[in-house]
Amino acid sequence: MYRANRPQLVHRRVTCDRGGGGESPGSRSIGPEQDGQLSGDPVRSLAMRLRAWAGLYVFGRGLRMGTSWGFDGAPGADSPTACSKLTVPDPKSKWSSRLRKTTRDCAIAAVVLAACGPRANIPVLPNVPGAIAAADSASVLARALAPILYLQRDEPFGLERVVAVVHPTQRVIAYHLLWRDDAHGAWVLFEAPTDQEIVWVGYDSTTYAPTEVWTYWHRTILHTDWREKGQVAIDVQWGKHGSLPRSTRLTDLPWSQPLDLFYVLTWIGLPDFWLGNIKRPGPWCFCHGYQRYASFTEPLPVGPRINAVVRSSNPRDALRAVFGDRYAKKPHWPHTLRDSSAR
Repeated sequence: MYRANRPQLVHRRVTCDRGGGGESPGSRSIGPEQDGQLSGDPVRSLAMRLRAWAGLYVFGRGLRMGTSWGFDGAPGADSPTACSKLTVPDPKSKWSSRLRKTTRDCAIAAVVLAACGPRANIPVLPNVPGAIAAADSASVLARALAPILYLQRDEPFGLERVVAVVHPTQRVIAYHLLWRDDAHGAWVLFEAPTDQEIVWVGYDSTTYAPTEVWTYWHRTILHTDWREKGQVAIDVQWGKHGSLPRSTRLTDLPWSQPLDLFYVLTWIGLPDFWLGNIKRPGPWCFCHGYQRYASFTEPLPVGPRINAVVRSSNPRDALRAVFGDRYAKKPHWPHTLRDSSAR
């Protein structure tokens, strides 16, 4: 090994397995490049310059040599350091650190938004605008035609309020159902803090028997004939309360809104459930299979739970009084009925 000692304040030491520029430890030799530099050979001189540039580039990238005083700078420490290594940042480590920071920030933001999310504020039952007396024939008919709901047995939210609306000119009664909440999206800041669903029952003008049924199914209004089928019965979806006429063939549902898709969403949306529980008590999961999800076995008669009966084509004021200002404000009547009323 060749070691140069010069009158400097700090001596730098490099130790390698082979010494200096020689072919063996302790030997020195002049390579052809150095010889070309001394003799003025342009080709060999260029090779020498390229090597010098490469060395300067490496030095600029962060080559570090240990001092003869050691790493801690203590006088007298004379243990030689190992060969110097380049310190190159690992791009994977950089991106991993950024991902962890982003994930942490998103989690904190989600918790804050969930804590500040909408909360149900169902008012004390007031005097309802346009309500008719319980002894009125329209009120009696509305209670008689009220459907029976069949719930999935693990339903997490209760039915809080019911308003029956008798149309003044059409033979149809709307049953507005207010559920305590929806399993999905409860933590979203601008969502309604409750869940409004609707069932419409058409009836015969002579016998007053139910003849047709409409239900609200995730922004789609379903319709079916109900002649000679007796009491109207409705299946209610777990957690989201989409309403189906009893024993609906599931293959008849819109292709974009099948029941099995909503079952899959109960697993994909688990973080949604968990965030919702920061705002209010709710489900942590639907921890059962699809067969149980599609089974509606718990009857709930609507008639005894009706809070008010009104006669109106636009019951907005009555619904606001019973449900509170923030409710879903879904269509008052089926599209076909609104079209016929317009004519």
